[in-house]
Amino acid sequence: MVPSLDQSCENIRNVLAQIEIELPKSSHTHVTETLEQLKVKLNLLLNRLKEIPVDSSDIENEISHASCELMEAKSYLTPEYLCGIPEEEWDGCVPPSLVLMDIPYEVRQGQGGWECSNQLFDIRGPSYLYDNVKVASQAPLFHMRGVQMVGVNELRPHIALEPWTAFPKEDDGNEWLILNYMVPGRSPFQMICYYTASKEAKRVISPTKGDSTCSTDEEQPTSEGWENCLRKFWEADQEYCDARFKIIPNVASGPWLVRMAVGNKPALTGMKVKQLYTRGDRFFEVDMDIGSSAVAARVLGLVRDFCSVLTVDVGVTIEGQSDEELPERVLCRMQWKGVDFSKAQPLDR
Repeated sequence: MVPSLDQSCENIRNVLAQIEIELPKSSHTHVTETLEQLKVKLNLLLNRLKEIPVDSSDIENEISHASCELMEAKSYLTPEYLCGIPEEEWDGCVPPSLVLMDIPYEVRQGQGGWECSNQLFDIRGPSYLYDNVKVASQAPLFHMRGVQMVGVNELRPHIALEPWTAFPKEDDGNEWLILNYMVPGRSPFQMICYYTASKEAKRVISPTKGDSTCSTDEEQPTSEGWENCLRKFWEADQEYCDARFKIIPNVASGPWLVRMAVGNKPALTGMKVKQLYTRGDRFFEVDMDIGSSAVAARVLGLVRDFCSVLTVDVGVTIEGQSDEELPERVLCRMQWKGVDFSKAQPLDR
C-alpha cells in the first residue's frame, strides 16, 4: 500500500528529528558533515512534497522517491556509520563509542567485569551429520554491547521493557538479543547481556529493515544453513527453541575444580533448565532460570565461590540438526573476567 503524502511528510520529519539526536553524538567530521548534508536534502524533499497538488498524476512517483530517500537516511543512522568504523573490523564487539555506558546496574568492561571474547569455539561444520567434523567459529552474528547485574528479591523474566533495563525504548535501528541469566540463592541476582544484530543477522531476521525499497531485481543468494536455523529460531515456538539453544562454555583460567565442573562441552540449556522466550518490537529475550536444574544450581554454587578469580568464555549458537541447517554460526559470545557476583546492586522499586 502506497503511503499518503501526509504520512511521507511525517516520516521525513521523524528522520530529521533522529538526525538532531544523533548529531551531538558524532565525533567524526565526515559523519557530521554527511548528516548535515542529509538534513538539507530531506528539508528540500519535504518542501517539494508540500508543493505537489493532491490530484497530481505524479504523486505516487514522488512518494516512492521519498521512501527511497528515507531508506538512504536511515543508513546514515546505523551504529556502524556513526562510529566511523566498518562492521567487518568490530570482531564481535562494537567500538568503545557504542558500548552501553552509564546505564543502571552496569557491569563495566575490563577486569572485574566483561570483555569481548576472541575465543574460537568448535561448532558443527557443513557435513557434521556424516563425519562429526567441527570447525572453528567465525565472527559472531550479534555484537556485544553491555551488561547489567542486578540483585532481586524474586527472579524476574520478561524484563526488556522494564524502565531500568538498557534496552532502548525508542527505535534505534537495531535488532537486540537479550540474554537474562536468572540466578537463585540466598542473594538472588540477574545478569543481563545485551547484543545487537550484525548486518548478516539483520538481513535474516529483519529483511525489511535491512534492504532498501529502491533495490534492483538482483537475484537473492541461496540461504546458508545457519540462516535457515536463525530464521526458524527467531520465529519458532518454545519446543523448537528449547531443543536448539546451545551454550558453549570455556574456563580460560581458574581452579581445576571449577574447570572440571563446568567443562567445555556444548549444552542445550533449554533441555536442562527452564527457559522463556519473549519477542517484541526490535528485541528477542531469552530468560534462563538456572535454579530450575539441581545440577546447574550445584555447578553455579561452585562458580559463585570462585567467581572473582575466574575467566570464562561463553559462546551461544543454535544447533543445526539437518543438512539444511548446517554449518552452524556462533550467535554471540562474551567473556566473564573476575566478576564478583556479591556486588550486584539491589533493584530499586
